[in-house]
Amino acid sequence: MVLVCWAPATGLAQDTQAAVPSDSEPKTDMFDLSKWVVEGPPGNGGWRISKDGQSVLQTTNGGPTFFVSPRSVINTTIRGRIVVNTASDDDYIGFVFGFQSPNTQQPDYLDFLLFDWKQGDQGVAKEGFCLREVRLAGTATGALFWQQEQREDVKVLGELYKKSIGMLSNKGLGWKDKVEYSFELKYTEESIVISLSGGQFGEGGKVFEVNGTFQAGRFGFYNYSQQSVRYSGFTKTTRPASSQPTVVRPGLRRWVFEIERTQ
Repeated sequence: MVLVCWAPATGLAQDTQAAVPSDSEPKTDMFDLSKWVVEGPPGNGGWRISKDGQSVLQTTNGGPTFFVSPRSVINTTIRGRIVVNTASDDDYIGFVFGFQSPNTQQPDYLDFLLFDWKQGDQGVAKEGFCLREVRLAGTATGALFWQQEQREDVKVLGELYKKSIGMLSNKGLGWKDKVEYSFELKYTEESIVISLSGGQFGEGGKVFEVNGTFQAGRFGFYNYSQQSVRYSGFTKTTRPASSQPTVVRPGLRRWVFEIERTQ
């Protein structure tokens, strides 16, 4: 099944980098999670890092919490695995990128891109996926993250919910208990592409693809009101600075769903 929606965006998205030399290769590194830090209200989450620094378990059923890398990334592909190791609760998991704050210098300002995934419908909170750009003064309070709504300071870049595409089977779009999913985020100065596989999605495919203008920022994990979530095996593959040819595209934004539904 493929769902593609296009919407006009203002201006043009332009690639400004020169062609890649033949001897230039992307570089892949494993994230060392022992160097990451908790951002936002510290009581909202409990992040337990494995001894080898390659996985972390979020243990607290609390408010929005972020576990974030120390360095910014851009023109990078990030891959890793997420699993919820409990049958208790049905709330939010996901990740942040282009992350600027909150931090120790700006604890009361939120500036990041957020991809969240909810297991089941719960009032105004919907089963499925949402991609948002958050830029606002304030702390990481629950109401902002629960409602998944468009606001002046919260721009919805893409959304995909069970009811919005008529998927009413028992498979649904929500994550499944104790099922490991693999994610891929391609984050560049001009586009965001998010893909996943595993569980009911099988070999999977793209969830969102958005064109625009994006800035470098930190990458991290996100939880809200969901405990027993493990993030593991995350890597980053960085393109050399000269890895993109110069092209100019119309400023269009789309979100894509091309997951194969298994029988």
